[in-house]
Amino acid sequence: MLRYQYKVQLLEENLNQAQEIVKKLTQLAGINIDFPQLPDDSTIFASLGKKEKAILERPAGEKDLTYPSGLPLQGFISQDFNVKDSKRYHPGIDIACAEGTPVLATASGTVTFAGFDTTYGYMIVLKNNDSVTTIYGHNKELLVKEGQKVLAGSRIALSGNTGKSTAPHLHYEIRINDKPIDPLENPYDQKKQ
Repeated sequence: MLRYQYKVQLLEENLNQAQEIVKKLTQLAGINIDFPQLPDDSTIFASLGKKEKAILERPAGEKDLTYPSGLPLQGFISQDFNVKDSKRYHPGIDIACAEGTPVLATASGTVTFAGFDTTYGYMIVLKNNDSVTTIYGHNKELLVKEGQKVLAGSRIALSGNTGKSTAPHLHYEIRINDKPIDPLENPYDQKKQ
């Protein structure tokens, strides 16, 4: 039941984002569209047999949604993780992709930063839990705001080429207790295998 409630929340969030894009496009064309309001979460979940909002937990044996899993988008790795060589220090990975590719949150969390940084360009920092933070840099457009709670799998940005960047890509980091770890050797992904 919790899995379905989570999927309903994610679909609802994606629908809201799509409606915002359509509103912007129609306003540019001089057309006004009013979308019907969706019922609030309690109405949706009551129809699923639950009166309160879904608790983002996985059934026994599955991973917690506040731990990152997978990569935020598809592409090829153009720069590897390297924290041992001070001359080539790179605390995350770069994933080459077309500009405007949707960037997905690899874990649920709260947006602690959504803005411009001179190095990372338009970037998002998600606090996923007490010890884990994920960072998404060089975006073209941010789709979330500081303080917003996001679900794993939510669209949070569109990839870009901002900040100190030589080509369109996404810079992605995972930090545990503020220490960078290699996203390709993520211990949470390895636990599920």
